[in-house]
Amino acid sequence: DLVTKTWTKIEASGDILIPRESAGASALPDGRGFFLFGGMSNHLILNDGFLFRPVDNQWHQVRTPKTAPCPRESFGFCTLKEQFFVFGGQGNPLKRVGDDTIYENYLNDLWSGTLTADGENVEWKLLEPVSYTHLRAHETPEHLVCRLLLEKK
Repeated sequence: DLVTKTWTKIEASGDILIPRESAGASALPDGRGFFLFGGMSNHLILNDGFLFRPVDNQWHQVRTPKTAPCPRESFGFCTLKEQFFVFGGQGNPLKRVGDDTIYENYLNDLWSGTLTADGENVEWKLLEPVSYTHLRAHETPEHLVCRLLLEKK
């Protein structure tokens, strides 16, 4: 509650997801809720997606077709209009050393995802890389997201 500056624990139901860390989450622009993607749970890297609807406090697992970002954690995630974007992250854990995970690779890909009208599926698209100069000269909403992520460094 922003007025009283207090937190209230929500009792959610539906497709309850496993506890995770390093996931991406972003509000949907139409106010339907927010989308959560990927992360890590007990050293298992995930690429599943869930939609949370605050109207009825329900989690709903969203189906993903064969074409989707590989499992990842610690990635960039944001929403722009009707699309959400996944950039980079860490994937394919190689080994554990004490409490640390050593990764085989660090990802550098950019995906856009769109929820279908019924909210049941996600349609993913791998965006082709373009040069920074191209981004500035021919900026589209998808390229803007990429440029802003590049400028964060």
